[in-house]
Amino acid sequence: TDGIELGSGSNPSIAGCTFAHNTEDGLYSAQASSDPLVSDCAFHDNGGYAASVCGGSVSGFTGTMTITGNTNNAIRLFNDGDVRGTWFDHGVPYVVAGNLQTIDGQTLTMSPGVELRFAGNYQLNMNGKIVADGEPGNHIVFTSDQPTPAPGDWNNLYFWYPDAGCLFDYCEFRYGGSGAGMLWMGYAYSNVTMSNCVVDSSATAGIMLAADSDPTISGSSFGGNVGDGLYSTEVSSHPLVSDCTFHDNGGHAASVCGASVAGFTGAMTITGNANNTIRLFSDANLQGTWYDHGVPYFVAGDLATIDAQTLTLSPGVELRFAGNYALQVNGRLVADGEPGNHILFTSNGATPAPGDWKYVYFWYPEPNTLLDHCDFRYGGSVNAMVDIQNGGSNVTLTNCTFEQSATAGARVASGTAPHLISCSFSQNQGAGVSCGGSPTFQHCQLTQNLYGLQGSAGAPVFAVGNEIINNTSYGFYLTGGCAPVFGDTLSEWNDIYGNGTYDFYNGNSDVYAYYVYWGTTDPSVISAHIWDDVDNASLGVVYFTHWLDETHENEQTLVAPVITSITEAAGTVQLTWNVVPGAVSYRVVSSVKPWASYSVDLTGSFAGTTWSAPLNGDIRFYRVNAVAGSEVSAPSNIVGYEQFVTAVP
Repeated sequence: TDGIELGSGSNPSIAGCTFAHNTEDGLYSAQASSDPLVSDCAFHDNGGYAASVCGGSVSGFTGTMTITGNTNNAIRLFNDGDVRGTWFDHGVPYVVAGNLQTIDGQTLTMSPGVELRFAGNYQLNMNGKIVADGEPGNHIVFTSDQPTPAPGDWNNLYFWYPDAGCLFDYCEFRYGGSGAGMLWMGYAYSNVTMSNCVVDSSATAGIMLAADSDPTISGSSFGGNVGDGLYSTEVSSHPLVSDCTFHDNGGHAASVCGASVAGFTGAMTITGNANNTIRLFSDANLQGTWYDHGVPYFVAGDLATIDAQTLTLSPGVELRFAGNYALQVNGRLVADGEPGNHILFTSNGATPAPGDWKYVYFWYPEPNTLLDHCDFRYGGSVNAMVDIQNGGSNVTLTNCTFEQSATAGARVASGTAPHLISCSFSQNQGAGVSCGGSPTFQHCQLTQNLYGLQGSAGAPVFAVGNEIINNTSYGFYLTGGCAPVFGDTLSEWNDIYGNGTYDFYNGNSDVYAYYVYWGTTDPSVISAHIWDDVDNASLGVVYFTHWLDETHENEQTLVAPVITSITEAAGTVQLTWNVVPGAVSYRVVSSVKPWASYSVDLTGSFAGTTWSAPLNGDIRFYRVNAVAGSEVSAPSNIVGYEQFVTAVP
């Protein structure tokens, strides 16, 4: 049978002995209470294992062992709930034939070269501390004992409130994960450090993190796992992962809650996974810096920053929203991209479409919130793709693009005044910008949207160099008291032209749209593309004098008419003046004194550039204005009559 079999409570000291040609094991004990001390012995040509003992006895095997020619050249380990001490490499594997456990206050140390082969669905449970400190070229291995190993051959290393100081360096974990992860950590806090390790071929995730687990993992490889390389849905777990490789996993490279992303640093290599992404679950406490690791962040839940915290997105970061999710900014967002290396917010759809995701939503954001060289695409399932609400005056958007929103590209709420500089809004199914506040636009393009700007309130400022062109329906579509503000010098130009129905559809406020190029220098054409009080008396006036040519260098205006004659005959006075280019109509005003206040004279009738009216009293003075839409020229020269015709210079 066995060379030596130990019963309960047997702790012999055995040194320099040989166990050979025994039909079964050289040494055998299934008793957790037996802890033999075995040193410098030889086990050869036995019919079973070299030795079979409970896990707690392994630390008693020391010195130089010679283990050859046995049917199973291994040391077999039975169940034990109190594993401790040091396990040495004796040149053969330890075959784990039952569950093992460390306990609080105890340390299990594994020497370089130790190999644990699990012979079934067993686990090593860590309540104490484990130190598995391998070496380059002499790793510590946790793997399957099957002749043809496969994922799920064994369970996992299970950490449940482990003691501080757990360490894995140059270790390999292979073919486990029949439960949830080949390494499962719950309430492990910052008590586990892994470096230079391999986590390969798990039947589930490589590592699964439960609540309050913050391991430090560096220089390690996660590959060939059926699930994700690293997985956690717990907002309280924040692993620190640096300089790691995630390859050929069946799920995502890693899946964590949003706030954990700031812990992913260094040079990552992410290739060949079913989803070459880092998946983010819902998290309302985003902060820190998110780096570009060469793959997108796959957003699988709503995300939010909180007051007084800053979330920084590095150039090249790409957020792909996998559903109707939002990023809400209550703290500070700094998304500072670069030319040629933008930050992207978009859909994760294989065939992306407008409305695939919700929006980036600013709600009382902190001062100095900045987005530069950012691209927003295929969002806007609600309101707008970027929704700037209370506190939006703290937001500056520069060099950003807003495309393919199902609603507006951006919305600016009442009472807020963000700065939009060199931004482009195009191909959005609603407005380029939906406005209830007073944003400032500089060098922005609002083009090929349903509307360029749709305004219901506020006073959006079009400071200089903005282009509201080629929108499908309206360039400006205003309702209520929205009153855009335009420049008042030649250098403060804007372009408004080529829009479908009207270039400018006004609300009930007067608007002074000066120094605009309207796609033409013909004021009658400009007027025809403006809908204001001329078309509906309940609307405000759109004043467009002075307007510009396409070079933005030449100021245009309606010239004043010149009255060429005034005649009186048969009780009728008649005025004649020259044709004014661009004038749609003319207006005659009169007064009883040449330099007094003039009012519109409705007593006469027009025939082209001639006006005739009955004589009215003994004396009357006249002036004429040219009119194009709501634009009125300077008045003409003054002419008058006193009984017989008298001209006044």
